[in-house]
Amino acid sequence: MINAAIWSGLRSFHWVAVHLSFTRAARELSVTTGAVSQQVKQLESRLGCPLFVRTTRQLCLTEEGQQLAGAVSQGYAAIDAALNTLAATQLRGSVRLAAIPSFCFQWLVPRLGDFYRAFPEIDLHIDARDQLQGVPERSYDLALDYRLARADDAAPFLTEWLLPVCSPERLPHPLPLQKAEALLEYPLLHDSAPWVGAQRDAEWQYWFSQLGLPVEKGLAQRFFNRADLAVQAAEAGQGIALGRLALVADRLASGQLVIACDHRIRSPAHYYLHCSHDAQSNSRALALRDWLLAQTDKVVQTANARP
Repeated sequence: MINAAIWSGLRSFHWVAVHLSFTRAARELSVTTGAVSQQVKQLESRLGCPLFVRTTRQLCLTEEGQQLAGAVSQGYAAIDAALNTLAATQLRGSVRLAAIPSFCFQWLVPRLGDFYRAFPEIDLHIDARDQLQGVPERSYDLALDYRLARADDAAPFLTEWLLPVCSPERLPHPLPLQKAEALLEYPLLHDSAPWVGAQRDAEWQYWFSQLGLPVEKGLAQRFFNRADLAVQAAEAGQGIALGRLALVADRLASGQLVIACDHRIRSPAHYYLHCSHDAQSNSRALALRDWLLAQTDKVVQTANARP
């Protein structure tokens, strides 16, 4: 029977054998080098033979050490395989994500390949909804909405910024335009329902107001009920859309869109992720949540790079 002391010694021995270094083994185990050395010495004492040849310049496995290292490595591989099998069993099944369409089409769908490669056992069901307010929790595991902050909110899942974008061929002037008021010479493309209760020109009005500019009546304006439609219209050369930076960063990087005027204004609305009560102990829902949160780090890095 292998007792706890031997298990500890075998774990330390394994990492020392892998790296041939007590210091690097200690880093792997988040303990001191002295602790690793002591555990290996206790294991050698128990076995009655040295496992390493120690010199001032290098560390080598003895013949007995090589034999034990092979057995321990096989054991770790078997344990790892068993853990992966158990984890896959726990993750096998479906998870439901309700999210606004613009986020689904512009942000989520291009990244789904990464999710399916990481979690092939999970069947992801995506429900794109224009409005998530009032949707019953029983209809989803996770819900992601773009909305104004509430008093009881935690930090946003993803902070959003507003930035005018257009087709590379849309404007005759060198881009980006230096003066924001120059945008008023071109059709403005709107998401007419950016958040619950918003006026149909709310985002553009907000963006101009933050720069101290009024939006005059009689401008050429075109309205769409979704942000992704306004962005597609901009890409087709129909005007200038107010892009949400997290959603258009990939298109800016690829050159499908260009910055029309480089004034990035923090949006009054952000993305909020809600986990239903029943899903808070659901391993599949938690895996999806953690994956989404990990993706935001990449999004922030892309958005912060000036395309």
